[in-house]
Amino acid sequence: MEDQYRSDEFAGCGAGSTAPGELVRAVLPILFMYLGVGDWNPALLWSTEALTGQGRFLLYAVLMTLTGFAAPLLARRNLTGIIAVTVLIALTMAQLFAAVPAADALLPLSAARNLLLEPTTNVLTASPAHGAAVLVGWAVLTVAAAVALHRWDAR
Repeated sequence: MEDQYRSDEFAGCGAGSTAPGELVRAVLPILFMYLGVGDWNPALLWSTEALTGQGRFLLYAVLMTLTGFAAPLLARRNLTGIIAVTVLIALTMAQLFAAVPAADALLPLSAARNLLLEPTTNVLTASPAHGAAVLVGWAVLTVAAAVALHRWDAR
């Protein structure tokens, strides 16, 4: 039983099997990694643009999660809440409101798109600040409605 875990038997790498193919498989990833990140600047992680993008994504993740969490609470049934969130996402993905940019910018996923994408390189329905405000509005409204519903049920 102790011979079962011998290191020379893993993945077909038996003792003395240094075939040229195995050497190539070991060297190629190292070469491609070097070519990909050889001139990489580690300061990019802490640049203003990177931190702004990470902050926007964090805002999106938290606010969309709050909206998705509050919808089933308001519907009082998980499936109904999930369907409501799915309908909001489907309306955005189907571009049903794309002809009316003011209406499209008020949907949560469109607001997230407006928040995350760069307005200089993409055609958006609103600015990133408007997208952030809409997401905050959706989160505040749904959480406030859920709290009000909880208080109503407590009576």
